[in-house]
Amino acid sequence: MKARLCSFVQEQRARNMSRRHTKGRIRTAILLFYLRFASRVSVAPLTVLFQSPAFFSSCTPAYAPSSPGIALRWRGRSGPQRVDLLFFREEGAQALDACQQVIYPGDGPAYGLSANRNCRIVALSGSPDSTAAYLDIRNYGDLCKRSFRLEEEDPARPLLYGQTRVDAGRSRTASLSLETLLCAIRLNALRCDFSERPYAGRGFTHTSLYLLYAGAEAFPLENPDASSGWLNPGFVDSLACARLSHPEMVLQPGLGPVGAVSQREPRTLYCYPNPATEDGLGQIRTRLVLEGTVGEHTCYYAIPLPVLRGGQVLELDITLLRIGTDSPDILAETGMYRMDIHPLAWEEAPAQTVCF
Repeated sequence: MKARLCSFVQEQRARNMSRRHTKGRIRTAILLFYLRFASRVSVAPLTVLFQSPAFFSSCTPAYAPSSPGIALRWRGRSGPQRVDLLFFREEGAQALDACQQVIYPGDGPAYGLSANRNCRIVALSGSPDSTAAYLDIRNYGDLCKRSFRLEEEDPARPLLYGQTRVDAGRSRTASLSLETLLCAIRLNALRCDFSERPYAGRGFTHTSLYLLYAGAEAFPLENPDASSGWLNPGFVDSLACARLSHPEMVLQPGLGPVGAVSQREPRTLYCYPNPATEDGLGQIRTRLVLEGTVGEHTCYYAIPLPVLRGGQVLELDITLLRIGTDSPDILAETGMYRMDIHPLAWEEAPAQTVCF
């Protein structure tokens, strides 16, 4: 009996030991699985962080830089309150390393962050929601496909762009010049001289001023010297003009009665660059159109403009010499008008400094 009892106790102990080993193995397997899963979970956000834009909405370092940072200079009547800085690696596919929106403080520097490596810096006018604006940007090539659109422009605060590069180092500095792609066409003075014409005693009643073949879209990083697509392609597209934030950029009322004395009430129109020097296959010049009447006759002066460059102002003094054409899409002949052109630089605002 005693032998059987001892045998039973030993069997129970053996079973308990086996259960403990089994539980231990299960716990070990669960722990290993958890560790593997945890390591994958912990690595994933870091991978996403470096593959996707790293946004720093605000950054206030505890120290001031020992040397000047990025000096941001822009053109326009007033600079934007926010600028998006994008940092791209120079090696390989030029992947996006970091993106930050800089808010100008007004006095003193603002600060940005990026990895300590050789990189290209691109500055663009800040988007209200930068977090969403660059989610599809993986590298510099992606950003080059981004365009500026005339419908989003405000001449008082034009969209700006600029880029530069900086080397890795403990103290890094660079200079960025922010430019606008807008071209300004300013009608500074208008008069008519119909002397020695049958209608010499009549003046010109100017009813409308607008641009035809106005550059409507441009790519600041890929091809800043040319536009892509036209607004008012040979006629006034009133619906397209109405979609602009500022329709007066391409369409304005006229100056009214114009006589031998110069009418000086400057009007400024805006569009994107146009490198065309003549009309031909694949190119056409932007045209400034004066619409009005001479007596009872409606006529048009469609004046071809010279090469248009971003950030440039063309100031025009125009004298009408004889009655214009019957259509805005017919170029005015040289004998119909005389035009003096004065190229000017865009008005510059005070410089601001951004350090990183």
